[in-house]
Amino acid sequence: MSRSQDPNDDIADRVSNGVHAGRRSVSRTIDDIADTMADWRDKAAPSASRLSERAADAARDGADWMRDRSGRMRQSVGRASDRTVGYVRDEPVRSVMMAVAAGTLLYALMRMLRSRGDD
Repeated sequence: MSRSQDPNDDIADRVSNGVHAGRRSVSRTIDDIADTMADWRDKAAPSASRLSERAADAARDGADWMRDRSGRMRQSVGRASDRTVGYVRDEPVRSVMMAVAAGTLLYALMRMLRSRGDD
C-alpha cells in the first residue's frame, strides 16, 4: 500500500490542513479585532481629549470661584471682626454680660446633652 492510499495518512493530512486553516482563521479574526479596536481608539481619542479639556476648564473655573469666594469671605469676616471690636469698645459691660449669658447657655446645653448620653 502506498502512502497516498493509506487512510490514516489521508485523515492525518486532513486534520493537519484543518488545524492550519483554523489557525489562519483565528489569526485573521484576531487581526480584525485588533484593527477594530485601533479604529475605535482613534475615533474615541478626540472625544476623550475634548472631555479632558472640559474637565480642566471646569477645574480652573472652580478654583477661580473658590478664590473669589474665599476673598469675599475674608473681607466679610474682617468687617464682622471690626464691628465686634467696635461694639465691645463702645459697650464693654453689655458685651461681658452677653458673653456670660452665651457661656452659661452653652454650658447648660452641654450638660443636658451629656446627661442624655449617660442614660
